Amino acid sequence: MSQEIELKVPVSQEQFNAIYQKIYVQKNHENIIILESSTDKIFKSDEYFTRYNSREEMIKYNEPQVIRIRTEIINGKKQSYFTIKRKTLENGIEVNKEDETFLENDEALRILFEEAGYKRWFYKEKTSYSSYCALEEGAGQTRFHLELVTVNGMNYVEVELVIDDDEAEAKAGVKTKKPETNLKAELEKFIIALGLNPADKDPRSWYQIISENDR
Repeated sequence: MSQEIELKVPVSQEQFNAIYQKIYVQKNHENIIILESSTDKIFKSDEYFTRYNSREEMIKYNEPQVIRIRTEIINGKKQSYFTIKRKTLENGIEVNKEDETFLENDEALRILFEEAGYKRWFYKEKTSYSSYCALEEGAGQTRFHLELVTVNGMNYVEVELVIDDDEAEAKAGVKTKKPETNLKAELEKFIIALGLNPADKDPRSWYQIISENDR
């Protein structure tokens, strides 16, 4: 199990292009240390499942907010993952408890869901560019997972700081520091370093964002 602290900010096409050029093409940003980045575009499709007929029922019966099959395609290679996530919001920043595992056969899980009375209630498609960045050099630096994303035609910056066990941290290249309040402050510092305003953060779930945008 891991804990995530993440924040998403809507951006204009001009802001999207400027960040893409500095982080992913030039790999040179005046305020940010770029540890790892790639111009490979990642395609992700997310299928969310539930036993219930509404968000109200899901909350009432304490179902995890995310029961998801994610399919990623990078350079033509497909990978699928199953995720269960519980979310809380603290000052507009998502703090998530997450369990995730690799799927060799995602169709088998869809069949299990159908047999167990789960149905697909939400679907989203996202393209993204991914990188790992930091604000300061030296041992113990806090690292950030930055994604420049387009979800159903909407441009966002997503920044995540993951609190994890040592093995997973080493694999993901993420170092963390405590207490959490300091981590949230550092997350906002990173948003400012990107040239964005953390006050513009969008605390809504993707389900809320997409549903309200489609009205």
